[in-house]
Amino acid sequence: MKKGIAAIVVTHGSEETIADCLTRLLACEGVSQVRVIDNASTDGTMEVVQRLALSDSRVHFVANPDNPGFAVACNQGAA
Repeated sequence: MKKGIAAIVVTHGSEETIADCLTRLLACEGVSQVRVIDNASTDGTMEVVQRLALSDSRVHFVANPDNPGFAVACNQGAA
């Protein structure tokens, strides 16, 4: 694993804000990984995340088929 900061971002219906969030995180010094855990968004959130993941290998994502809640998603990202 790369040394540095691994940021965990939990999303649900975040299409309008996720690109800005991830772009800002990726611009921060020391961020070696951004882990996005999506809790069953039905908008275009995952499409936006997938596009960013294709352009930056630091972006990793999990698309949950349901919404297990914020704490569960945080733990998924930490694992």
